[in-house]
Amino acid sequence: MRRLMMLLLSSVLLFAACLPSGLAAAEERSVEDKYDFLVEKGIFTGFGDGSARLNDPMTREQFAAVLFRLWELGTGSTRPSYDDVLKTRWSFDEIEAVTRAGLMKGIGERRFGPTLNVTVEQLAVVLVRGYGAGGEAGSRVTGKVSAWAARDVGIALRKGWIPAQSDYTRYAKRSLLVESAYAVYLDLHPASRDREKPRIVSHAINPDATVTLRFSEPLDEASAVNRSNYTFDNGLKITSITLSQDKRTVTIVTERQRPNTVYRLTVRNVKDLAGNRMDERSDLYFVSVVDTTPPKVTKVVSTKNTVELTFSEKLDPAHAEQIQYYIIDGGIGLPLRAVYDENRLTVTLFTTDQTPGLRYTVRIVGVRDLAGNLIAADTAVEFGGAGQTPADYALADIQAVNVNTLDLRFTKSMKDVNLSRFAIAIKSENNSSFSMSGIQYYVYRKPGNDQVLTVQFRTKGSSNPELFRSGRVYVAEVTGLSGMLASGGANQRAFSGSGTSNPAPYVTHVTVTSGTSIVIHFNEPVRGVSNSVFRITDPNGGNIPVVSNDAGGTNAIVTSVTLRLGESVKAGTVYTLSFRSGVTDAPGWNGWKTEENGRPYTVSFNGVEPVNAAPRFESAYAADQYTIELRFTEPVNGADLNVYRLYDETGKQDIPIAKNDYGYYVVSADKRSVTIHLNAEKTGPLLPDRVYKLSYRESGGAYITDLEGKRLDTSNGGGEVRFSGSGKTNPAPYIKTVEATATEVRVTFSEPVLGFNGQVNYFELTIGGRAIVPTGGSIDGAVITLRIPKTDAGAEGVIRISPDGVQGLRDYNGQAPEAADVVFTVR
Repeated sequence: MRRLMMLLLSSVLLFAACLPSGLAAAEERSVEDKYDFLVEKGIFTGFGDGSARLNDPMTREQFAAVLFRLWELGTGSTRPSYDDVLKTRWSFDEIEAVTRAGLMKGIGERRFGPTLNVTVEQLAVVLVRGYGAGGEAGSRVTGKVSAWAARDVGIALRKGWIPAQSDYTRYAKRSLLVESAYAVYLDLHPASRDREKPRIVSHAINPDATVTLRFSEPLDEASAVNRSNYTFDNGLKITSITLSQDKRTVTIVTERQRPNTVYRLTVRNVKDLAGNRMDERSDLYFVSVVDTTPPKVTKVVSTKNTVELTFSEKLDPAHAEQIQYYIIDGGIGLPLRAVYDENRLTVTLFTTDQTPGLRYTVRIVGVRDLAGNLIAADTAVEFGGAGQTPADYALADIQAVNVNTLDLRFTKSMKDVNLSRFAIAIKSENNSSFSMSGIQYYVYRKPGNDQVLTVQFRTKGSSNPELFRSGRVYVAEVTGLSGMLASGGANQRAFSGSGTSNPAPYVTHVTVTSGTSIVIHFNEPVRGVSNSVFRITDPNGGNIPVVSNDAGGTNAIVTSVTLRLGESVKAGTVYTLSFRSGVTDAPGWNGWKTEENGRPYTVSFNGVEPVNAAPRFESAYAADQYTIELRFTEPVNGADLNVYRLYDETGKQDIPIAKNDYGYYVVSADKRSVTIHLNAEKTGPLLPDRVYKLSYRESGGAYITDLEGKRLDTSNGGGEVRFSGSGKTNPAPYIKTVEATATEVRVTFSEPVLGFNGQVNYFELTIGGRAIVPTGGSIDGAVITLRIPKTDAGAEGVIRISPDGVQGLRDYNGQAPEAADVVFTVR
């Protein structure tokens, strides 16, 4: 039988070898193809009826939306800059963003003219301005063009952003916008000029029954791991798809294959990084491999605060990194973190302090290979403790904010961590050594996020150098932080460079909160804020005094500051804010912007508007099967009141979500959103194939208002939103970590819990082999702190939730916690 199968497979492969490869020179894209390309990149969205309307004139708001996405501008909370573009208009954020960026301007008298058409020369001028190409040479312009636009039109012609025209003053069609946006996109993303389609250069089925496909070039990850792009015959289903680090190898995991079966694989729609789509391949054949062998541990090595387990085969990553699958005796309990390395077939467990020379046992459960074979239930391996100072937290990741600033995110709050001995070193750039000679840095806690430290760098010659460049990968090492996990390379992280420059700090905009209170917003954290650095004048040049600010002193680092004014700012009046020297970036290296083009830099704002727009529902989505996130158009009061109705439009039935009985409501810190947690035991779930409508209804005197007291506006759909359900499950809470000192035990759950008011019978606690009854306790979100009689440091303890605790504790979704033994050591 086996010989017959191999003969059949050989015949099929011989036939497949005679097929054409499908690789041909890529043809020049049509405007329709360019439009489709830009839709895939999120630059164009099309109209509601699905059409492109390429022959229609292009409006100013359509142009603004394309510029917004093309230059990847960010949105910000701001008052409308134009009277004809209100917050409720679909293009509000885009128009405000391009205005802030200086790409487009109004047409006078606080008007933008969103529906006015754009001329070809206007399009050219804006593109040249946005790209920063104004200083470049241009081509000769022979068609009709306005004098003010002639130079920029010539530059746009030379760069190929617009085709030659006989009349550049005529209105531009959407097809021209597509051509121009496509050309600029290619200049902004040079890799997109690639026209060669990706090809499968080799394919194989492996001993573990996985199928690997090697491509001719790096792939677009979204299309490479999309299961709908791969189809096996004979009913073989795909369970997962992964893409290798070099983005060229696709690994497909299938359900258990039938013995002695030839499967044919069809691959389609996979794209490279430039968006080129492969030609369909349906000539890939494999003889089944049936893997029934469970994974085994072949080697165990312990280092300082780590245990490295080597396995006999590749593991399912979703199970390999679950810390609850590794239980270590000797007082260690669960590891702090588990990291799976598919290439080395290893799982590295990061542990708390080990006792040198002590023999430990790791019991492994729940780990499975790619074929779904579960590791043997009795799997246990031993290792010798190496010992190290206990680790309380770890470095999670590093991101480049700009060319000389990094954000370091940690696994816990850094609010109380001593930074006096902090040190960071850039170890490599694209795998080559990186010299730190002459480089200084300054570290500070990031305002608004206590788990992030921001580090800004400078050199001897420049306070604003270009160190972390786009397209390059760097590795940084952090040291000097007490309690941070540093063994096994845990204090090193790779990060990608940034093409974003680091401009001098400046004021981005002003928010008027009342007649005598305004909020000044900065583009980055600053220090040196005082009343005297601001000057506010009315249209007649009269000064508006600043009487106080909430910065907290000139040494405080802030991203915004509220100024209290000695006089009120009147409705209908435009005020000018200018700036004096004294404010710098957080390190104190770069002063803020006080001038622009030789003139004082100013920001204008309007006094309190006489008409305050009412708040409305903005959007909603299902975070999981029992959780709804609802967002408003502005900060509101009353979002946690019993004012909501949920209706299943697919099933045509009401879903009860009344507060306290069926739901628990949590308002965000900025008051712009509310999280509605459905009680999993009484209502729901929100199914992924259904559409739901969340609507607003005032009842019993309960209602929502903005911060000025205006009630929510339900007209024209302002009080209802629709969203789809979710396939994501909502796990029950469990004890995530336990930290113990001589007098208290700090129990951290996987999420916030309710129902604890100091009940000492909610936990079963043993320390040093002796039952301990807590003397009291307190709760703060996800953390319950138990006070205990004084005990010895180094003693081993075990804690679990008692039956009373399982009955009394609940998460926001009404789910009882999981009860399991958690081992810890008293510090």
